[in-house]
Amino acid sequence: MRRITAGFSAAAFATMLSCGTALAADANAFAERVKEAMASQGATLTYDDAVSEGDTVIMRGVQIGEGSNKVDFGQVNFEDVTGAPDTGYEVARVGFEDISGTDKASGDRTIAYDIMGMSIESLMINGTQPSSNQPALLQGTPFYFERASVDTVKLSEDGEETFSVGDVTVTSTIGDQNRFDSDFNVGNFRVILPEEKGDDGANMGRELGYDVLTGSMQSEVNWTSDQGKLALSPTVLNIDNVGTLRTDLVVDGYTPEVIQSLQKISEDMRQNPENQQNSGMAIMGILAQLSLSNVSLSFEDDSLTQRLIDYYAKEMNQSPQAVIDMATQIVQANISQIGDKAFQDQVVSAVQSFLKDPQSIRVATEPAQPIPFMQIMGSVMGAPQTLPQVLSLSVSANGDSDQGSSNATAQ
Repeated sequence: MRRITAGFSAAAFATMLSCGTALAADANAFAERVKEAMASQGATLTYDDAVSEGDTVIMRGVQIGEGSNKVDFGQVNFEDVTGAPDTGYEVARVGFEDISGTDKASGDRTIAYDIMGMSIESLMINGTQPSSNQPALLQGTPFYFERASVDTVKLSEDGEETFSVGDVTVTSTIGDQNRFDSDFNVGNFRVILPEEKGDDGANMGRELGYDVLTGSMQSEVNWTSDQGKLALSPTVLNIDNVGTLRTDLVVDGYTPEVIQSLQKISEDMRQNPENQQNSGMAIMGILAQLSLSNVSLSFEDDSLTQRLIDYYAKEMNQSPQAVIDMATQIVQANISQIGDKAFQDQVVSAVQSFLKDPQSIRVATEPAQPIPFMQIMGSVMGAPQTLPQVLSLSVSANGDSDQGSSNATAQ
């Protein structure tokens, strides 16, 4: 096992390193192409040397990042490599060493970490002269992989484990009509709340009965480049004995051309940080091409809400009903600033229903037709009271889609 002293971003950088694909006959050419591809994504990669052993290319002394953010990956093996720098590379598997190290946290604390079982499978990297008939996805990014995984990540302090995550996988496929699908899964995570009196958040969590938090996470990404439709649906975070948070988002107009424009703006901002005004105008031009088709946020309670009500009732020496009434009044006072009475009544009704019987609560924008981003921004800046109607915004609780009487509801 290799010892390093770098930031915990090692796991994220490991996924980025998946952009390595190689020509077994020329290890140096492959390594340089990997380096160039990483640079095009704003990441600095260095290595000591690269050698070929049959169809495997071995890069030694691999580091990613700069200064205090540099991460040492040691030796990285690229197996069953084919290709060339101009046409691109394919790699059957990328294998990493296990990593362990330390990092400084707030308060001059030292955090130890271990990252084990990293690998990437079916990896592709674009060449300097890629074919024009490549999938659209590969025209917007220099690398693509079908599967990446990490067995275990652990953090500890003073010899005591504070956080762990296991069975992390990312799978991707390119289908018909240039459709790209990707699934991200965290099989399990575990957070141990510290017993420090100075940590108010941890103290409150423990008083709520959460000495340890466990759960899982899943996310799906679907992109059809021909239509420019990008869906982040759903992303689900489940925390045992807390609840399940789900988000859905669908955007239209996210074409390969938009991606390339964003990459160019990002590169310009890195090279000319003083020219932020022009970059801002360019971003506005890109937003003008995008539309919002759907967005929703929902929470399914698993005892968290009642625990919070009881906690604040005890803290304020009030009854649980008094806490519910106070929370409802705060929501009503804040939402009234929008200036839409019907929407205000809908929100207050949903909040009351949820707090009295905590099952689920949902906020959604589900318009009949995609809404241009510029129209949304115009409403925000010029007429915020029209936002509920512009967005076809609705708020509901406990599975009831008919909360209140707002004309903003489009369900």
